[in-house]
Amino acid sequence: MKNYFLSLTAIFLLSGLSSFASKEKTLNNLEVAFNDRNNASLKYTAYARQADKEGLPGIALLFRATAKSESIHASRFESILKENGKRTDTIKNVFAVKSTKDNLNAALKYIDSVSTVLYPRFIENAKERDPEVSNSAG
Repeated sequence: MKNYFLSLTAIFLLSGLSSFASKEKTLNNLEVAFNDRNNASLKYTAYARQADKEGLPGIALLFRATAKSESIHASRFESILKENGKRTDTIKNVFAVKSTKDNLNAALKYIDSVSTVLYPRFIENAKERDPEVSNSAG
């Protein structure tokens, strides 16, 4: 999972920023990632509150740490977007807060989809635009 986040950051910095069309595609992908990270942070914070309610402070702490990590990713992506004149309004997704057990399962499914679908798609898009990316991406 860590490799995908590192690869994604490298791709945004290395891929296709030389032409307008490539830059726009990269920035569009970055906007998606920015929104995704912001929403993940909100979701994990809500999951932490639920874990607290259920008397599971250790799990709540892990959710809070994960939320903070997601917030840091979003902040880095936001900086790049703003430097390139893009708006950084977050489109808030609706998510359900259920039992901590259900929330943990939802978090695992989410992480799996990000690492197996979303970021690999970004990597392939970047490789199409710049063959050099294949040397730096997972």
